[in-house]
Amino acid sequence: MIQVNPGWYPDPSGDPSKLRYWNGSGWSDELIDAAPVQAPEQVYGSPYTPQTQQFAPQTQQLASPAAKNPGKAYGVASLTLGIICILLVVTSGSSVARISDVPDLIFYALGAIFGVAALTFGIVGRRGSRAVGMSHDLATAGIVTSIIAISFRLLVAIGVAIYYFVPGLF
Repeated sequence: MIQVNPGWYPDPSGDPSKLRYWNGSGWSDELIDAAPVQAPEQVYGSPYTPQTQQFAPQTQQLASPAAKNPGKAYGVASLTLGIICILLVVTSGSSVARISDVPDLIFYALGAIFGVAALTFGIVGRRGSRAVGMSHDLATAGIVTSIIAISFRLLVAIGVAIYYFVPGLF
């Protein structure tokens, strides 16, 4: 239910030269002359709907379009590349023996490139979003996924290095 503030409003009987007091729940018996210079302020949801007077239609103020987040696209790219990098880690496996072939090394290097790109996009997106005070959740998620994927890649690289440079350990 709409609450209307108490005050003087045009008389609901239709006399434009008179104002009647609305006490918040009903019309009073008090009438005063309307000042010709100052018209009463029209309140949205007032209990009086003028029947005889024509008022100019009120223009509805449209909400301004939401400000664009400059880091959102970078955040989406970072999260997508981070997920791809994790999927490449899972599909290539973390076995040292699998990385001995050239196609596996190319697959491994591709995942590392995606991881570094995801981390870079995440940092750029986070800085862009924070600069304008907007949400940087996507960029942060992209940074986290890329750090996880890069960490796995580094662990596998250390394993490969140990496998090749420390004979007899495996």
